[in-house]
Amino acid sequence: MSRGQESYTEVTSDNPGKKHHRRKPENVKSKSESHNPPSAGQSPSSIWRLISLMLGILCLSLLAAVAGLATLRAERDRISPERVRTVNISVITAAPSLGYEDTSRATAPQEAGRLFFPGCHCRMCPEPWFGNGKSCYQISSEKLTWEKSREACTSKNASLLQIDNRNELDSIKILPMMGWMGIFRESPVKPWRWLNGSELSLGLIALSNTQGEGNCVVFRSRDGPFIERCSVEITYICKS
Repeated sequence: MSRGQESYTEVTSDNPGKKHHRRKPENVKSKSESHNPPSAGQSPSSIWRLISLMLGILCLSLLAAVAGLATLRAERDRISPERVRTVNISVITAAPSLGYEDTSRATAPQEAGRLFFPGCHCRMCPEPWFGNGKSCYQISSEKLTWEKSREACTSKNASLLQIDNRNELDSIKILPMMGWMGIFRESPVKPWRWLNGSELSLGLIALSNTQGEGNCVVFRSRDGPFIERCSVEITYICKS
């Protein structure tokens, strides 16, 4: 081999080493770049966290709305008997001597009775009677003594108002009315009794004026039943 060929061989054999030595920085640079995330935009995990947060807020809002609707429905059901007050039934009052103004008589008792329990199969009562489910009631337009009122109810195959339980009391006291009821006592030292002879439970009927004079009781939905002299002429309430 000539000297020129040897020189050429040395040059070409050195080139691969030189080229390899030059590639090393390029390879290192590409690896370091591969570990750096792109500067623009958000990672997929950040996007999913944002979506989860928005969905959580939406679910909480829906739960709050459902709870609010449930509360409103419960409140509406609780006060639904108040619709009875819209019926054109005036307050049945006592004689002027008691300090109550005589207004007008009931005009739609049958409709009022149906509104006590909407949707129930209530007992149908002939006018001017009205029902609250199992019984029929009538508010008189005339004023009589307690004894005369008892006789008037008996002539109609009924009796003066007797309340049997708390449900009945709650249903009829919604109506603005007042009149004799079937509670009496033989003397101030005797216990209060219903017309059927049973003793009055003060846990059911609380008299508003326990020190009042009289041995008979007037039902008043506004302030509760009160004691009155049996000889006073007042409207009365019959029950059948």
